[in-house]
Amino acid sequence: FTNLLSSSITKFNPKTFKIITEIAVGPYPEDIVYWDNLVFVANSGFGDYYQNLTKAGTISVIDVSSNQEVFNIDSTPNAVKLLINPKNKMLYIGCYTLYSTDEQVGNIIEYNLVSWKVQRRWKTDITDFNLSRTGDTLYWVNIDGLNLIDLTKSEAKTENIISNPNKNEHWYS
Repeated sequence: FTNLLSSSITKFNPKTFKIITEIAVGPYPEDIVYWDNLVFVANSGFGDYYQNLTKAGTISVIDVSSNQEVFNIDSTPNAVKLLINPKNKMLYIGCYTLYSTDEQVGNIIEYNLVSWKVQRRWKTDITDFNLSRTGDTLYWVNIDGLNLIDLTKSEAKTENIISNPNKNEHWYS
Protein backbone atom coordinates (compact mmCIF):
# COMPACT_ATOMS: atom_id res chain seq x y z
CA PHE A 1 0.00 0.00 0.00
CA THR A 2 1.06 3.60 -0.54
CA ASN A 3 2.05 5.97 2.25
CA LEU A 4 1.13 9.43 0.99
CA LEU A 5 2.96 11.58 3.53
CA SER A 6 6.16 9.54 3.89
CA SER A 7 6.55 9.04 0.10
CA SER A 8 6.90 5.28 0.43
CA ILE A 9 5.06 2.01 0.01
CA THR A 10 4.66 -0.74 2.59
CA LYS A 11 5.09 -4.39 1.71
CA PHE A 12 3.28 -6.85 3.96
CA ASN A 13 2.53 -10.57 4.14
CA PRO A 14 -1.15 -11.06 3.22
CA LYS A 15 -1.33 -14.33 5.18
CA THR A 16 0.04 -13.02 8.47
CA PHE A 17 -0.60 -9.28 7.96
CA LYS A 18 2.91 -8.59 9.22
CA ILE A 19 4.80 -5.66 7.71
CA ILE A 20 7.87 -6.80 5.79
CA THR A 21 9.46 -3.51 4.76
CA GLU A 22 8.88 0.07 3.72
CA ILE A 23 10.26 1.13 0.31
CA ALA A 24 10.99 4.75 -0.64
CA VAL A 25 9.36 5.98 -3.87
CA GLY A 26 8.61 9.42 -5.32
CA PRO A 27 6.68 12.19 -3.59
CA TYR A 28 3.07 11.63 -2.59
CA PRO A 29 2.43 8.15 -4.01
CA GLU A 30 -1.23 7.57 -4.78
CA ASP A 31 -2.24 4.54 -6.86
CA ILE A 32 -0.40 1.21 -6.95
CA VAL A 33 -0.71 -1.87 -9.22
CA TYR A 34 1.09 -5.20 -9.60
CA TRP A 35 2.17 -7.03 -12.77
CA ASP A 36 4.80 -9.68 -13.55
CA ASN A 37 6.76 -9.41 -10.27
CA LEU A 38 6.74 -5.61 -10.49
CA VAL A 39 4.85 -3.00 -8.50
CA PHE A 40 4.03 0.30 -10.21
CA VAL A 41 3.48 3.37 -8.02
CA ALA A 42 2.01 6.70 -9.20
CA ASN A 43 4.07 9.49 -7.60
CA SER A 44 1.67 12.39 -7.99
CA GLY A 45 3.64 15.10 -6.23
CA PHE A 46 0.20 16.03 -4.85
CA GLY A 47 -0.67 18.20 -7.81
CA ASP A 48 0.66 21.74 -7.80
CA TYR A 49 1.91 21.49 -4.23
CA TYR A 50 5.08 19.45 -4.80
CA GLN A 51 5.34 19.18 -8.59
CA ASN A 52 8.96 20.42 -8.53
CA LEU A 53 10.24 17.63 -6.25
CA THR A 54 12.42 14.89 -7.73
CA LYS A 55 10.27 12.04 -9.15
CA ALA A 56 7.01 14.03 -8.91
CA GLY A 57 4.75 13.02 -11.79
CA THR A 58 6.59 9.75 -12.38
CA ILE A 59 5.88 6.06 -11.90
CA SER A 60 8.23 4.09 -9.63
CA VAL A 61 8.73 0.49 -10.78
CA ILE A 62 9.66 -1.78 -7.85
CA ASP A 63 10.99 -5.33 -8.21
CA VAL A 64 9.06 -7.42 -5.67
CA SER A 65 11.95 -9.86 -5.11
CA SER A 66 14.60 -7.27 -4.29
CA ASN A 67 12.30 -4.53 -2.91
CA GLN A 68 14.26 -2.06 -5.04
CA GLU A 69 13.19 0.52 -7.57
CA VAL A 70 14.46 -0.82 -10.91
CA PHE A 71 13.02 1.79 -13.23
CA ASN A 72 11.28 5.14 -13.14
CA ILE A 73 8.76 6.07 -15.83
CA ASP A 74 8.50 9.75 -16.66
CA SER A 75 4.86 10.53 -17.32
CA THR A 76 3.33 13.94 -16.80
CA PRO A 77 2.66 15.98 -13.71
CA ASN A 78 0.18 14.61 -11.20
CA ALA A 79 0.04 10.92 -12.15
CA VAL A 80 -2.64 9.54 -9.82
CA LYS A 81 -4.34 6.50 -11.39
CA LEU A 82 -2.82 3.28 -12.73
CA LEU A 83 -4.34 0.34 -14.54
CA ILE A 84 -2.69 -2.75 -16.08
CA ASN A 85 -4.24 -4.36 -19.13
CA PRO A 86 -2.83 -7.93 -19.21
CA LYS A 87 -4.43 -8.52 -22.62
CA ASN A 88 -2.28 -5.99 -24.46
CA LYS A 89 0.50 -5.65 -21.84
CA MET A 90 -0.13 -1.95 -21.38
CA LEU A 91 -0.04 0.26 -18.34
CA TYR A 92 -2.59 3.08 -18.36
CA ILE A 93 -1.62 6.19 -16.41
CA GLY A 94 -4.25 8.76 -15.45
CA CYS A 95 -2.93 12.24 -14.74
CA TYR A 96 -4.98 15.00 -13.16
CA THR A 97 -4.75 18.57 -14.39
CA LEU A 98 -2.26 20.91 -12.74
CA TYR A 99 -4.22 24.10 -12.22
CA SER A 100 -1.07 26.26 -12.15
CA THR A 101 -0.53 25.67 -15.87
CA ASP A 102 -2.27 27.42 -18.74
CA GLU A 103 -3.32 24.08 -20.18
CA GLN A 104 -5.92 22.73 -17.78
CA VAL A 105 -6.34 19.24 -19.17
CA GLY A 106 -5.10 15.97 -17.73
CA ASN A 107 -3.91 12.95 -19.67
CA ILE A 108 -4.38 9.26 -20.14
CA ILE A 109 -1.10 7.66 -21.16
CA GLU A 110 -0.80 4.19 -22.69
CA TYR A 111 2.59 2.75 -21.75
CA ASN A 112 3.91 -0.45 -23.35
CA LEU A 113 5.25 -2.89 -20.72
CA VAL A 114 7.26 -4.83 -23.31
CA SER A 115 9.08 -1.97 -25.08
CA TRP A 116 8.97 0.34 -22.00
CA LYS A 117 7.78 3.26 -24.14
CA VAL A 118 4.75 5.52 -24.38
CA GLN A 119 2.44 4.18 -27.09
CA ARG A 120 -0.34 6.76 -27.11
CA ARG A 121 -1.53 9.74 -25.13
CA TRP A 122 -4.98 11.31 -24.87
CA LYS A 123 -5.60 14.79 -23.46
CA THR A 124 -8.63 14.58 -21.21
CA ASP A 125 -9.62 15.28 -17.66
CA ILE A 126 -9.98 12.08 -15.67
CA THR A 127 -11.14 11.23 -12.18
CA ASP A 128 -11.22 7.43 -12.40
CA PHE A 129 -11.01 4.73 -15.06
CA ASN A 130 -11.46 1.03 -15.72
CA LEU A 131 -11.29 -1.54 -18.51
CA SER A 132 -14.06 -3.51 -20.14
CA ARG A 133 -14.10 -7.21 -19.25
CA THR A 134 -12.48 -7.99 -22.62
CA GLY A 135 -9.75 -5.37 -22.14
CA ASP A 136 -10.63 -3.76 -25.49
CA THR A 137 -12.19 -0.56 -24.13
CA LEU A 138 -11.05 1.95 -21.54
CA TYR A 139 -13.82 3.79 -19.69
CA TRP A 140 -13.40 6.86 -17.50
CA VAL A 141 -15.49 9.46 -15.76
CA ASN A 142 -15.02 13.18 -15.37
CA ILE A 143 -17.19 16.28 -15.05
CA ASP A 144 -18.40 15.76 -18.65
CA GLY A 145 -19.73 12.27 -17.87
CA LEU A 146 -18.79 8.73 -18.93
CA ASN A 147 -16.24 8.40 -21.72
CA LEU A 148 -14.50 5.63 -23.64
CA ILE A 149 -11.56 4.81 -25.86
CA ASP A 150 -11.73 1.78 -28.18
CA LEU A 151 -8.23 0.39 -27.62
CA THR A 152 -8.44 -1.88 -30.68
CA LYS A 153 -8.27 1.11 -33.05
CA SER A 154 -4.83 2.42 -33.97
CA GLU A 155 -6.26 5.94 -34.24
CA ALA A 156 -8.36 5.59 -31.07
CA LYS A 157 -10.17 8.75 -30.07
CA THR A 158 -11.95 9.70 -26.87
CA GLU A 159 -15.74 9.52 -27.01
CA ASN A 160 -18.31 10.82 -24.51
CA ILE A 161 -21.06 8.18 -24.22
CA ILE A 162 -23.12 9.54 -21.32
CA SER A 163 -23.17 13.30 -20.79
CA ASN A 164 -23.36 14.67 -17.28
CA PRO A 165 -26.51 16.84 -17.32
CA ASN A 166 -25.51 18.71 -14.14
CA LYS A 167 -21.96 20.15 -14.31
CA ASN A 168 -22.30 21.13 -10.62
CA GLU A 169 -22.34 17.38 -9.84
CA HIS A 170 -18.80 16.12 -10.34
CA TRP A 171 -18.73 12.46 -11.43
CA TYR A 172 -15.78 11.00 -9.58
CA SER A 173 -15.50 7.20 -9.75
